[in-house]
Amino acid sequence: EDAPEMVVMASPGLQVWRVDALAAGPSQPSRYFQVPGAELNHFYDGFLSMGSVYLLSAFADGNLDYSRIHVLNLENAGQINTHTCHADPSRGMPPARQQAAIDSVSGYILVAGGEIDYGGDVQRLSDYWVLDLTSFQWTQVPSSMPIPLIEPRLTTTYSGNVYLWGDFDQ
Repeated sequence: EDAPEMVVMASPGLQVWRVDALAAGPSQPSRYFQVPGAELNHFYDGFLSMGSVYLLSAFADGNLDYSRIHVLNLENAGQINTHTCHADPSRGMPPARQQAAIDSVSGYILVAGGEIDYGGDVQRLSDYWVLDLTSFQWTQVPSSMPIPLIEPRLTTTYSGNVYLWGDFDQ
């Protein structure tokens, strides 16, 4: 779906390099730019989809903020737009969490599990959520993990398969 390139982002601020992944040999980045006023450490994670980098917010306590998403269009260098995310009409918003499995597949961000720390009492989650990157609508998948995983990992494939794995306490 996207150009065969690597997008490298770094601090201080938010610096972006685009590197041609099909170059025959060592080469300079195909493009470099900075995003004025942005700080990379303000974001929880980022995903490349549909020609843009989608950056998820983080709360000060390190939990994932599901209420908004920041979009950095790689063709409009230096401009980042913030969009409010919409709740699942029947299930609301995903609860804030840490250690969730997150990945993207063409036009969507997938979130699985994670944990909520209630002051030392950690609750592991076994839910699945999908964010549509065109409408910014969250949808909870009507299924759950057979067991809640510790720091789950999620991998998506271009064929549409999703793989989830991790450790468990039992």
